[in-house]
Amino acid sequence: MQSRPRVVIVGGGISGLATAHFMHRRLGAGVQLTLVEGGMRLGGKVATQEFSGHLVDTGPDALLVRAPKMAALLADLGLDDQTVAPAVQGAHVWSRGRLRRLPQGTLFGVPERLLPLLRSHLLSPAGLARAALDLVLPRRPTVSHDPSIADLVGPRLGSQVFDRLVEPLLGGVHAGRAGELSARSMWGSRRSAAGG
Repeated sequence: MQSRPRVVIVGGGISGLATAHFMHRRLGAGVQLTLVEGGMRLGGKVATQEFSGHLVDTGPDALLVRAPKMAALLADLGLDDQTVAPAVQGAHVWSRGRLRRLPQGTLFGVPERLLPLLRSHLLSPAGLARAALDLVLPRRPTVSHDPSIADLVGPRLGSQVFDRLVEPLLGGVHAGRAGELSARSMWGSRRSAAGG
C-alpha cells in the first residue's frame, strides 16, 4: 500500500497558511500536511495593537479585493462577508506628533497633487518645498538595474514624502521596508493583481 506524500510547510504566516489551504483544496486526503510555526500565534505579521488610544494594524493591513482571484479565495474561506472597506474612516499616518489623514490624490503614498499634501500638514515646510522640487527637476534616465522604491521616490520627492507616506503605506501592505522592495517587482505585482 502506497503511503500518502508528506508536505511540511514552515511558517504560519499568510503565505504558509495560503499554501496549506491551496494544497488541501487541490490534493485533499491525498497528502499529509504539517504546518510548523515558531511563534505563539498564526498569521505572521498580521496583527492589531493599540497605539495612542487607537487600534492600529501592524502588519499587512489591506488586500486587493477587486482582483477576481482574491475575491474567490475570500469566498472559499468563508470570509467574503467580513471584509471592511478602508475608505469608511480614511487612512491615517502618525506624523509630527499626531495622527493625520492621508491627503487625497496619492498613489501608494506618492502625492499626485501638491495642494492636498500642503493641507494635510504631514510634512514640514522644508519637506513640502523639497517635494515641490519634483515639478522642476529634470527627468532622470531609466536605470538599468532593479531599483528599490526608495531609489525612485527619494531623489524625486525627498525623504519626508518617502518616510511619512510611501514607507507606511507600502510597508503596511507588504510587511516590508519600502527601501528594500523592488520597484519592478512591485509594478509587476500591481499589474497582475489588477488583471486577476
